[in-house]
Amino acid sequence: MKISNRVCFLVSLSLSILAWMLPNVSIAQQHNKLVRVGLIAFSRSDLRTDLERSLIEGLRKRGYVEGYNLDFERRYADGNPDRVRQIAAELAGSNLDAIVTTCTPTTLVMKSETNSTPLVMASVSDPVGQKLIASYSRPGGNITGTASQFEELAPKMLELFHEAIPDVTSMAVIVNPTNSVHKIFLKEMDTAVASLKIQIDSGTNRSGRRTPACHG
Repeated sequence: MKISNRVCFLVSLSLSILAWMLPNVSIAQQHNKLVRVGLIAFSRSDLRTDLERSLIEGLRKRGYVEGYNLDFERRYADGNPDRVRQIAAELAGSNLDAIVTTCTPTTLVMKSETNSTPLVMASVSDPVGQKLIASYSRPGGNITGTASQFEELAPKMLELFHEAIPDVTSMAVIVNPTNSVHKIFLKEMDTAVASLKIQIDSGTNRSGRRTPACHG
């Protein structure tokens, strides 16, 4: 429930930022002004239904109604990095008013494709450390949005495991070596294991299979 509330908060905050960035449209002028927004997601469409529904509903409450004065371009990569790059190039050339990115991979690729179209990241871990923005107070460039700060939860998750099984002395953590966010998680966990006296074995996904979703 806590995770669900956090996601809802991040989405609400992101769409508030998005609505603020879009052209001001009064109720009387809505039929004369069409706003075009893109969405790029790393995962499959059926895994992003709650996010998309919250985004569309939030924009509707702010006067942007899909099919009326809102053209909402959805693009899903189905966990395929090559597809992410293809989508990013497509959206960058579509003359959109803003583009919503959903995680680190989509934001990084989208940033490489355009430095003019406003990008609103829905939930990205450590955007400053990943050089997506200059700082939280002055992001600079064409990127704004919300930081998930999920990397800060990694040590806490480790502590909760330890509380549940206090006798544990070692723990395996499966990570994706190509995901920069996972490297941040491991670094944060390393600072916690010393006090908990736990050894971590950081296994990696070497199967060659593409991950259907991304985190952070």
